[in-house]
Amino acid sequence: MTQLAVKEMALAPVQQSDPALAMIERFAADPNFDVSKLQALMDMRERELTRIAEQEFNVAFARMQPRIPIIDEHAKTNMGTYAPREDIVEVVRPILAEFGFSLSFRTEWPEAKIQIVGILTHEGGHSRESVFLTDSDKSGSKNDVQARGSAVEYGRRYTTTDLLNIATRKADDDGKKAGKSVAPEGFDKWIKHLETTSLSGLKALGAAWECSDVAFTKHIKVVEWEDLKKKAKAADAAPVKAVKDA
Repeated sequence: MTQLAVKEMALAPVQQSDPALAMIERFAADPNFDVSKLQALMDMRERELTRIAEQEFNVAFARMQPRIPIIDEHAKTNMGTYAPREDIVEVVRPILAEFGFSLSFRTEWPEAKIQIVGILTHEGGHSRESVFLTDSDKSGSKNDVQARGSAVEYGRRYTTTDLLNIATRKADDDGKKAGKSVAPEGFDKWIKHLETTSLSGLKALGAAWECSDVAFTKHIKVVEWEDLKKKAKAADAAPVKAVKDA
């Protein structure tokens, strides 16, 4: 890279909140400053921005994971059941947007194969990829175009579940057959904690709810939650009653 090119990059518009870039701008304005040192500073800043973007990705991904549910398998084949990609996308798309993620795909054709690259990108700039390589799906008497399209769709579904760590299950699992879902581990202990907290009033109960694992809040029954709120309201009213009695 020429000295002029380095200086043009360094003299790009500077955000006031970026002291490192402001420092590079000052050095670039100095005609006596060594361009190789300026390049080294810019490379160092780029590595730091890359590290920060990856860190932001990991933090957001960790926060997002508890929000992604297990997807029911409503579609059937001769081999069994599966969750169609449209069902998965319908569930995860608003969750991805909430945490600053987007999902895209790239289709490649290496040596008569079909390669699908799923790309999970965070708004901070870091991305993660999942690659699926396959032949055309010629099952079910498909023509060549249908076979390729089926393989592409399968690859997109596979990379989506891989990137987002999505689990699926049969729609008629034992829990649903029994008319109830299986409580997540630690649920009973959490309910007892809410019962104790409700004795401190609605404000304390609401704060405990906001800090709770979404897996617990999604599993609690409406009747259970209404009962907890009644106890909290009674706790709030108790001091007032005591004053009136006095």
